[in-house]
Amino acid sequence: MTEIKKFTTYFVNGYIVKDDKTIMFDTGALFEPEQLPGVLDELGVSAEDIEYIVISHAHYDHCMLAKAWKEMTGAKIICHEKTAEALRDGNAQGRFQYGPKCYDYDKAYYNFMEETTPPTIPTVEPDIVFGDEGLDMHPYGINGKIIHTPGHDDSHIALVLDNRTALTGDSVYDLHDVGCFTEDPRFPEGSYSLNWICTDEELLKDSVRKILEGADIFYGGHGAPMSRDVVEPLVK
Repeated sequence: MTEIKKFTTYFVNGYIVKDDKTIMFDTGALFEPEQLPGVLDELGVSAEDIEYIVISHAHYDHCMLAKAWKEMTGAKIICHEKTAEALRDGNAQGRFQYGPKCYDYDKAYYNFMEETTPPTIPTVEPDIVFGDEGLDMHPYGINGKIIHTPGHDDSHIALVLDNRTALTGDSVYDLHDVGCFTEDPRFPEGSYSLNWICTDEELLKDSVRKILEGADIFYGGHGAPMSRDVVEPLVK
């Protein structure tokens, strides 16, 4: 039976997926390497058990700690070819493309991202790189597949598991769980939305529909898991 455990660094989720093998999905950001053993201790996971690190996309908050986790665990990094470019060049800025909705609320979202994004991230060489065709994860001991889900970012992917759950990165989220909006009364819990950082909103909708074909629960990059009941209306 597939088991999913969530950890949070800064304001972003990462996950440990335990199946025939154990993997990490997304790495988090803005923690120091010496803080990472404590993250695993809280989950009851041993560093040597993690064999692969899957990165959802090239934004710093999801891949900034890739090098530190790889050095700590010895795990191999799996990512899309465009994420590989970011891991190799370390450029954390200039990778965000903002949809028009992010300007609707006093630019709070835009300003938050601009103020918190570091100029660079530690560089690291990925081990397994794939293209838009995605990647079957069964040979790596995980009962599922990686699918390309562009829209939020051209590099974006989701891990869709055979048990109809999916690790979905930043395709959709609850705005209440975004750092700049947590205390904003306009965004109570349950303020679900497509991500406002997006290259193409219609493309993002298509990607979310593609995930929904194989999953009923979304484990997102921010906040709590989301059910089909709250995700499906966002793409109709």
